[in-house]
Amino acid sequence: MRAWLLLLGLMLLSGCVSQQQQTEFNPDGSGSYEIRIGFSQQMLDFAMMGNSGVSDDMLDDALVELGSIANGLPTEWQASSENWKSDDGKYRGTLIRMQFRDAAMLRDQLTSAELNELYSLVRFEAVEVVQDDQQVRILATVKNGENSMFDSQESADVLGAGLIASPTTSWTIRFPESIDSWSEREIASISEDKKTLTYEFPYPLTRDYQLEIVGTLSPAVPQWALWVVGGLVGVGLILVGIGFGLSRRKPTTSYQPYDLATAGPSTAPYPAASQTAPLAPPSYAPKPAEYQPSDSIAPYAPKPAEYQPSDSIAPYMPKPAEYQPSTSYEQPTSFGSTPAEYGGRTPTRSLGIWQDPNDQA
Repeated sequence: MRAWLLLLGLMLLSGCVSQQQQTEFNPDGSGSYEIRIGFSQQMLDFAMMGNSGVSDDMLDDALVELGSIANGLPTEWQASSENWKSDDGKYRGTLIRMQFRDAAMLRDQLTSAELNELYSLVRFEAVEVVQDDQQVRILATVKNGENSMFDSQESADVLGAGLIASPTTSWTIRFPESIDSWSEREIASISEDKKTLTYEFPYPLTRDYQLEIVGTLSPAVPQWALWVVGGLVGVGLILVGIGFGLSRRKPTTSYQPYDLATAGPSTAPYPAASQTAPLAPPSYAPKPAEYQPSDSIAPYAPKPAEYQPSDSIAPYMPKPAEYQPSTSYEQPTSFGSTPAEYGGRTPTRSLGIWQDPNDQA
């Protein structure tokens, strides 16, 4: 007998076994499926005492062999295994995690013979997983495991008498949006946000449980939103059609075509390049004689005597007394008139002399 079967039998006799299954959906319909098989840590410690024959090495071998089942599962399931310990530290065991891309793959995982023989507590039969747009409907029949050690009435009487503890098994389903309906409500509990549903199965099962769960992956688009989007698209198409029609409209009779003959230069074709006459080569024509430069320089002709500069400077001749500048600045009594004592002149010191304002500079 394999090590994990021996360990499982020992744990079942003591009732210290926990089987937890969890299915979680993503908004696109894919998700993950996990199975946790745990053994009571207290019973494991007790089992390794005395003459039970269970050692720590045997426990390690059993957990490794439990996890090795993941290696034989289909590759597209992306199955993996790891050691697992419950949050409260009461259970220790193995976690097997798988991925599913659609409803059909989840159905195959729930009905897998390898997985149903793993724990022998409960098994799923007649499983249907149907996705309709954003809704998923799960149908399943839950029965006692094929190798259950407590599937007889005698075993049920033993459990009922409290001689041994009862194993625990559960299935948790999570949807990203909501869980709309579910059956077998006497063994079910749902979270406050209506997204997580958990079934706690009594063990052994006294009857088969017919499960039906309906959940929503993501919120549906409201009907009014579809109408609004459709209306906007329709209006856009109408505007595009109107614009296209206007761009293709024929010109009216009042439109006068542009006359190139009267409104612009001649449109006569240019001669071909081969018919164009070549330019005449440049020729040098000498300038007339009167424009020729001369090397002769005219002789120097002195200026007449009256234009010659003189080194003599005329002696200073002071102005008469009546023309001497005055420190007083008197203005005309009226426009165009000056005091008589100035002879009709306005004194100014701009040039240091007397100057008539009407004199030209």
